[in-house]
Amino acid sequence: MGSVSAGLMQLRPVTFLYKPEYAAGHQSRQYGLIAEEVAKVYPELVQYVNGKPETVRYHLLDTMLLNEVQKQQQRIEAQAKQNRE
Repeated sequence: MGSVSAGLMQLRPVTFLYKPEYAAGHQSRQYGLIAEEVAKVYPELVQYVNGKPETVRYHLLDTMLLNEVQKQQQRIEAQAKQNRE
């Protein structure tokens, strides 16, 4: 995957409540990303309706996040080795 996942740091996590017309009953806080913002960085992670960003394809983020965590772990291990030396 290499550096493909580096753009994740440009994404802005948000909290929100669904509009009443989209959620019945008690509304709980939701966590996510804004599709229009994601589309600027990763258009392939967005589901489009009539050519407009509609929702984020969250299931595709897992592997990209894992890639970034693994890269960070490699940096930590390299720094720890350097500190020991």
